[in-house]
This record gives sequence, C-alpha cells and structure tokens, in this order.
Amino acid sequence: MNELIKITNDKVDGRDLYEFLQVETPFKKWIDRMIEYGFVEGVDFWTEDKNVCRTDGTIMPQKQTEYSLTINMAKEISMIQRSERGKQARLYFLECERQAKELSKPKTTGELLMQHAQAYLEHERRMAQIEVTQKEQEQRLLEVESKQMTIDKNHYTIIGYANLMGIKGVNREVAANLGRKASKLSNKQNYHIGKEYDAKYGAVNTYHVDILQEIFRSSF
Repeated sequence: MNELIKITNDKVDGRDLYEFLQVETPFKKWIDRMIEYGFVEGVDFWTEDKNVCRTDGTIMPQKQTEYSLTINMAKEISMIQRSERGKQARLYFLECERQAKELSKPKTTGELLMQHAQAYLEHERRMAQIEVTQKEQEQRLLEVESKQMTIDKNHYTIIGYANLMGIKGVNREVAANLGRKASKLSNKQNYHIGKEYDAKYGAVNTYHVDILQEIFRSSF
C-alpha cells in the first residue's frame, strides 16, 4: 500500500492531512472547526507549540501550534470533507487500521488475555481524560458566567449576579434553573435579555438586575 499520508507512532500530523485534503480555508481556522465535532485534546489529538521553520530550513522565533491526530480522528475528519481527496484519505486510514489489526491479532490465549487487558486500560484512560476535560470546560464556563456584564452595566449572568450579591450555593444546575425563570419573566415583563460572548462557548444569557432581584428573592 502506497503511503498517502505519513503515519508516525500511530499519529497523523494535522498539517500533513490538511495539505493532502487541499483545504482552501486557513489551517488554524480549519483545524479549530474540525475539533468542534467533538474531538478531545489528550484523547483524540495533542498540540505542541513549535518555532516556525522556513522552506530553506531557517528556524524563526515565531511560534505555531502543531497538531498530532489519532488515525481514527484523521479518518473521521477525512470523511466529513465530502471531497474526492477526503474519500481517498478515509479509505487509506481504514486500510491502515485493518493492517494494524491483522498484525496485532493474538496467537495464544495469553496474548488474547493481554490484549483484552490493554483494551480495558485504554478505555479507562480515555474515560478519565474525557472526565477531566469536561470538568475543565465546566470551570471555564463558570468563569465566563461569573463576569459582570454588559454594555449598560445593568445586566448580569445568573452566577455573576450571585457572586456580586454574595449569594452562595449557585452551581451550574441551580443557575440553569434560575436562568429559565429569568428568561420567562423577562419575556413576560418585556425586559431585554443580554448576551456575553465567549470564543469557545458562544452566547451566555444576561438578565436585567430588576429581573434578577425578583427571581433571587423568590428562590432564596
């Protein structure tokens, strides 16, 4: 089988895949959009900041982020390109996976047991990494929502207002419930619902202080 895209230690360089797919979108914008399909750093891909290397081999002081992808992630990314190049890459990665499985087939009962044990440990590692990533994302969202907002200084997120007023016990679940009440009351009383924008999480609702005072007074 001809090597369409280089695979090193079961990893695919993100830029190599990008160049093979002949994507017109700038690399950073493209890879960020691909990651949004649900891929997890530390599980499906890894990043490393490296100095830019010019075509003549000169190492520059500027840094750029390099992405190392699992074969499975590279395969799924290729599939969603919906292009002839994407189809070729997907079939290539499928064949690489098939050959790897053939080579790794256990020949004895001991090898079979070892393979099952390794698969179990890998599954546990992946679940643990996903849990850590989810907790980090929740913490980031809490930090976003804890900011005081917005342009007229009369709108706050639920958690931001709770922090401002020193109200304890407002976690994500409580905030979501209060947010639904605040949205309903805002619409009923014709109050504007503001927005705070975060690059990763998008829009987070903010509510007028009058609405927040009323829902907190009735809930605490």
